[in-house]
Amino acid sequence: MPLLTYKFDRNLNSEKVFQYTPPPEINL
Repeated sequence: MPLLTYKFDRNLNSEKVFQYTPPPEINL
């Protein structure tokens, strides 16, 4: 799901997306 988030990040603000997206540690 990191690819989808990255694509969204390009459309939306990277800061907002980064805060909205959980860290990689939780994903792992």
